[in-house]
Amino acid sequence: MRWLANDLRGPVSLALRKDWTFRCPRNAAERAFHLQLQDPPQVQEFDDFVAYVRPTGRVVLLDIGCHFGVFCFAALHYGGPGSRALGVDPSSEAQAMVDRIAHLNGWSDRVGFRHAAAGAEDGFLEMVETGLTGAGYVVLPKDHPQADRRRLPMLTVDHLAEEMGEAPTLVKVDVESFELDVLRGGKRTFAERGTPLFLEIHNKMMRERGVDPRSVLDQLRDYGYRSFRIAGRELSDDALLGSDIVRVLVQRSAG
Repeated sequence: MRWLANDLRGPVSLALRKDWTFRCPRNAAERAFHLQLQDPPQVQEFDDFVAYVRPTGRVVLLDIGCHFGVFCFAALHYGGPGSRALGVDPSSEAQAMVDRIAHLNGWSDRVGFRHAAAGAEDGFLEMVETGLTGAGYVVLPKDHPQADRRRLPMLTVDHLAEEMGEAPTLVKVDVESFELDVLRGGKRTFAERGTPLFLEIHNKMMRERGVDPRSVLDQLRDYGYRSFRIAGRELSDDALLGSDIVRVLVQRSAG
C-alpha cells in the first residue's frame, strides 16, 4: 500500500550528496537510494565511485546488476561531458524505475537499459520477480510455479560492451554471488583491456552455493588485476574474504 501511495504522491528531489540533487520517485528514494546515505559500507562504496569518476573525464559505464540505476546516474553527473551508461538488470521493475528517473532528469539520451542477466556465456535464464514487496529484485526459481517464471536473455560482459558500441571505461558488478560467471564472460573487457571495475564480492552467498570466493580473486589475478581497494586502502586476501560482502575497486595497479 505504501508503494502505491508513494506513486500517487509523485517524485521528490533527493540530495544524495551535497553537490548532487536529482528527481526520483519516492519509492526509489525509500527502497534503494537511502542505502547510499545510511548504510556505511554502501556509503563508502558510493563515495569511492564518485572519487574515482570525478577526475577521469568522460565515463562509459557498464553497470551489471544496476537495480534502480544510482551508479549510472552518478556516472553522468560526476563524469566529464558526453559520459554515458548502460544499466543491466533482470528486473522489469528496475527497468521501469531507471526509465522514469532518466526521463525526470533529462538523461534518457545518455542512459540505456538492458533487461537481461549477465553470465559466463550467452543464453537464457529463468528468474522470478519478487514484485513490489521485494523492491523490484529477482531470484532464481526454486519451488515457484511455472507461471511466475520469466525466461530472460543471459549475456556476457563482452556481448554487452559490443551492444554499447564502444568499450566501457568502467564496469560495476553487483550480481549477488554470481561474480565468477560474470567475470568469465568478460575476457576482452577484463583480460585484454584491463577495464577497472567496482565489484561486490558476496562471500557468504557464494559459500552457501558451494562456490569458493577465492576463485573470484584467482580469476581477477589471471586477468592481470593486482589492486583491491576500499577508501584508497589496499586490502589483503584475508580482508577481501573475511566479510559477508566486500565492495571494492579493482584495477591492474593502484593509481
